[in-house]
Amino acid sequence: MKSKICQLKTKDIKPLKEKLHKEQGGICPLLGLPFPPEDMALDHKHKLKKNPAGPNGDGLVRGAIHKFANSIEGKITN
Repeated sequence: MKSKICQLKTKDIKPLKEKLHKEQGGICPLLGLPFPPEDMALDHKHKLKKNPAGPNGDGLVRGAIHKFANSIEGKITN
């Protein structure tokens, strides 16, 4: 089955974050520690506006990670 790439709407972010959090057993995959869903953020690979989503994972959600880990990962990566 082929995956469909779509732009998330604001109303879709919380339910997706909660779904990923549950699938991950409440564990942040970067820190290896449990956190409540409200402490998690959607982790995604940033992309330039001019580039399409998808190639090389640009713009795609990778999972739910702790907000602090997300902030640090973004600063290191970008």
